[in-house]
Amino acid sequence: WMLDAYDDRVIAYDYPTLSQQALASAMGLHRLLSGRVDGPIDVVSHSQGGLVTRYWLEVFDARRLEETRSIFVAGTLAGTSLAAPWALRRAMKGLANVAWVVTQGAKVAGGVPWFGALAGLIALLQKSVDFLAKTPAIDAGVAMVPGLSGMSKVGTNAELRELHRACRSVPEGYFAITGDFEPAREGWAFWRRFFSRTKDGAADLLFRAPNDLVVDTEAMTRLGDGREIPGDRVHHFKAGAAHVHHTNYFEQEATVEVIRRWLNR
Repeated sequence: WMLDAYDDRVIAYDYPTLSQQALASAMGLHRLLSGRVDGPIDVVSHSQGGLVTRYWLEVFDARRLEETRSIFVAGTLAGTSLAAPWALRRAMKGLANVAWVVTQGAKVAGGVPWFGALAGLIALLQKSVDFLAKTPAIDAGVAMVPGLSGMSKVGTNAELRELHRACRSVPEGYFAITGDFEPAREGWAFWRRFFSRTKDGAADLLFRAPNDLVVDTEAMTRLGDGREIPGDRVHHFKAGAAHVHHTNYFEQEATVEVIRRWLNR
């Protein structure tokens, strides 16, 4: 559809998502387009691509901002808890809780030889994970991966913080497609019962709010303090709708329909 609608004038930008920050990728995009592509540009981005687009338009090529239409699909516009040390630490504690539950079951079945060995291995795993969750190792690990740290949804993310501070208004050409994943009802009942047996009783290990398994839903539209892409320019896949998650937005017919309508193509 894109090739037909734009007469083959379609550019795909490939960039490393982990080995460099979105800020560096935006610099590369600006360098490649400068002097080569004039006039209005329509942009469709996904995930970290949304952050790359924001840095490109709002920091490096602001003159294009007014004439560019940009559709952010599950964009990490305000980062993601998946890259936040506090969330990873919380997840590791949750894994330790799961290990604790399995260990209790293994103790009950201690009469079976291999179950005893399994219980020992799981107990070791539990202690190791629990120890790591209490040390700065997770913070250091995130900091060692530039692409991950650049999307970290924490107050100490300087680049993202400055981007939000610089946003004084919501560009007219910004649109967003968001989602809130919810598993099938029949499977969810099992997980709810299972996690109720863990120490903390936490069913959600990484996120504290609605998400699509990778990005917090509210982060997909937030541009700065008190500034968000307005609801009439947001298409939201509600919890349970087609079981939409972070990697299957473009498999939904509604996604393509909304993009075509917003781009008037």
